[in-house]
Formats: sequence, structure tokens, C-alpha cells
Amino acid sequence: MALRSYPGSDAHTASDIFTDLKEFKESIWNKDAEVPVSRLVFAVKDCMLLPKAFGSPEQLKSILGFHYPDRVGKKILYTGFSGRDYMLAGLVDADKHAELKSGLNPKSVILSPASLLDAAEKYTKNKTGQAVYVQVWSGYVELLAFSDDKPLLYNTTTYKTGNDLVYYMLNLYKQLMLDPKKCPLMFAGFVEKNDTAVVQLNKFINHIFLETLNPDKNYSYTFQDTLPHYFVNFLNLD
Repeated sequence: MALRSYPGSDAHTASDIFTDLKEFKESIWNKDAEVPVSRLVFAVKDCMLLPKAFGSPEQLKSILGFHYPDRVGKKILYTGFSGRDYMLAGLVDADKHAELKSGLNPKSVILSPASLLDAAEKYTKNKTGQAVYVQVWSGYVELLAFSDDKPLLYNTTTYKTGNDLVYYMLNLYKQLMLDPKKCPLMFAGFVEKNDTAVVQLNKFINHIFLETLNPDKNYSYTFQDTLPHYFVNFLNLD
């Protein structure tokens, strides 16, 4: 029914979020309405895509502990997918997770890369073959390569300039032996069509797109004023 975004930071407490939510509901319904929270979504950089065979909590804790040794104050959060043989495991702030879950009582708590995986699966089901997805956040990106309804690779990496993204993407195509003439590159998140990375990659990759809204869903006319690729994966969560 509505969308509001605001900058977040490590200093943004659960109490701040509760106040923002109260003001948000009052701005829509003129009162702090009792609106149930369907999902609590954590945007995380420390996240891995793993086979469900590693589904034991102790196994996952060991794996994430190896990759992310500095886990003080962090909680491992898992997101599974019905009918798929992989899952997400990521690190979130333990105190904030506990406070938000208690204060908001959401029906589910998930990791943000779930929306990227959903978008990739839907795209490759309708258009067989391979595709690469890049979700651009502030200071880091999520990279996802998909082939025949299956993820080939999921990774997050920090970057400073558009040239960093060009280097990462060309190496990803090379290492996974993806055909730049056939395999499309889909951008979502905080990126513009005239950004350095998009302009430069157009010289090497034939089909580059900014994500668009899912035609199977209905959107308010107010979204005409918002570039859809900023929030498209978040909005298309089922």
C-alpha cells in the first residue's frame, strides 16, 4: 500500500525505527494504526548462498565462522526457499534483530538477497538460458549469476569506483565462461544508466538492462515518480 525509505546506519536504533514506523502510519491513516508487519528484511553484506545439505545449524555456524571470524555481536540468520536445494545464511546485528523482532512481531524475517534470487529465477524461467544480476548498494554490490533456474554464483564485494565494477563483471563473465553476446546483465539498486560502470560495460556486453517492475503486480500511480530499479527487487518479494 505504501513505501517509505530513509537512510540507515549502525547508529540507527530499533527505537528510531519504531518512531519512524509510527509517524509513517500516522501520515497515511492519521493515527498509529494496528497494521501487521508481514516481513522484516535485513540488507546484509556478510551473506552466503549454501546448499541445503549444509542445513545443520552447527555446520553453518562453523562455515560462517571460517569466512567471517569477527562475529562479535552478530546473529546468523537463515532464509530458505520452498522447492529449492539452496539457502541463504548471513550475519545481522544480534541486538537489533532481537529488538525489531520483538517490537514489530513480523510474520517472517528474511535476508535481502532473497529478492534478488527470486527475480533471477522468474526471469530465467520465462527466458531460458543465463543471466547475471547486480544489485548496487552504497559501497558494495551483490553479484548473482543464474543458469537454467540454478544459481552459478552469489557473492558480495565492496567497490569504490565504477571501474571497479567493470573489472569485477568482466572477470565474472570470463571465469564462468558466460557469453557476453548472449548472457544479459541486469542492474538494480542505486545505479543510473549513465554511470561509468554501465557505460563502460556496454562496450563489452551486448544486453544490459535496468530492472523494471513486475507486470504481474499492480502499482500505485505514485511509483511513476520513482525509478523502478531502485526498489524493484524489494517490491517484487512474494
